[in-house]
Amino acid sequence: MKKIVLSLAVIVAMSSMGFADEYVAPVESEATENAPEDKGFYVGLAYSHLSHDIDHETLTTKAELDFYGLMLDVGYKFNPYIAVEARYNFSLGDTDMDDQVDEAEMSVLSFFVKPMYPIAPEIDIYVLLGYSLTDASNTYANASFDEGAFSWGVGASYDMTEDFSVFADYTRYYDDTLNSFDHVNDSFNIGITYKL
Repeated sequence: MKKIVLSLAVIVAMSSMGFADEYVAPVESEATENAPEDKGFYVGLAYSHLSHDIDHETLTTKAELDFYGLMLDVGYKFNPYIAVEARYNFSLGDTDMDDQVDEAEMSVLSFFVKPMYPIAPEIDIYVLLGYSLTDASNTYANASFDEGAFSWGVGASYDMTEDFSVFADYTRYYDDTLNSFDHVNDSFNIGITYKL
């Protein structure tokens, strides 16, 4: 009699475990299927504050050129942790240097690898690592700057919806000495991206 009761108890326990497995599995599968895919192409538009600072090593010559402009970007996100991105920044109008309007312009073409880390479901922090080509000219001083260099940046983005995100970042395009002048080109960008 004890053997029969023990056998029945084992059968009931095994049946319960099988039922639990069948019950839980569809719920996990359905959640996985409904989760949005965090990869694909995206495009963006941003307000950009560009800067080109020039300082001589020994002379007192120094210039700080600030520009207001736009940034266009296109990228591809492979997964939640890595993307590649191309950006084009360009100035709008002239710059204000030494309280006088100076005829100048600046544009930057950049290619970045973009490692990311999601600190929350809607928030990513990221680093930009790549190469930038900077073209800056100053008609008043009859000067031009056309150089490429390693560039980097840091930023964060917030997903407003599944398709739209806002972002803010700082990017340094050039930081080196050229013909005894120290050049620093950088920008602050605030914008929006759309997932295609």
